[in-house]
Amino acid sequence: CALEEKKRLIEMLDRFLEQPPGELEVHVGLEEAHPAMKDLALIGMTVRMVSGQPAKVAVLGPMRMHYERVMAAVMQISRALEGAQF
Repeated sequence: CALEEKKRLIEMLDRFLEQPPGELEVHVGLEEAHPAMKDLALIGMTVRMVSGQPAKVAVLGPMRMHYERVMAAVMQISRALEGAQF
């Protein structure tokens, strides 16, 4: 069920992205979330939007991704969200 998958993804983001807003996190090998995710990496961060609402920006991809590029993209999107008027 798509709704169940979405719920599990949100739970995973909450579990892995626990740092205070604005701190980038990198997790390599996500087998503790699920054995099938052992070859994946998660790069993300929590941001606080102007409204005060928290948001999470993350990329889930293969361990062989270009980390520098992905980290820069997550940070750029996070900065844009922080200034967005929602």
